[in-house]
Amino acid sequence: ETFFQPFAFDGGQALRATLLGGESTDFNVMTRRSRFRAELRVIRAQCTLKPAARGLVHVAAGEGMLDGDARAFGSGQGCWWDGTAPQDLHVAPRDTSASQAVLLVVDIMAAADATREDARTQIP
Repeated sequence: ETFFQPFAFDGGQALRATLLGGESTDFNVMTRRSRFRAELRVIRAQCTLKPAARGLVHVAAGEGMLDGDARAFGSGQGCWWDGTAPQDLHVAPRDTSASQAVLLVVDIMAAADATREDARTQIP
């Protein structure tokens, strides 16, 4: 089993699956491919991001914080921005000893910007 592993696929294709046990929870990012492209990053440690003009942060497990303790979020919470991204966004699990904390960061870019340099994450 691999938890929080991004998996990209064409949402227009019919899929079939058999659950191996228990329920399944997933996080989907859907965009109109002719206009937008999305990139998903899984964050398990403190880092500084250079986000796209549109995007979101979602706490998938544990607790997370943005810009120090300025904004703290519990599991299932987060925030989004549209056209007003900060230059640098500092994200981290709220309790660094809690190795199960997972934050999902989504950058949404115009299709014309989709080839932009991928070095937007600086992980110490």
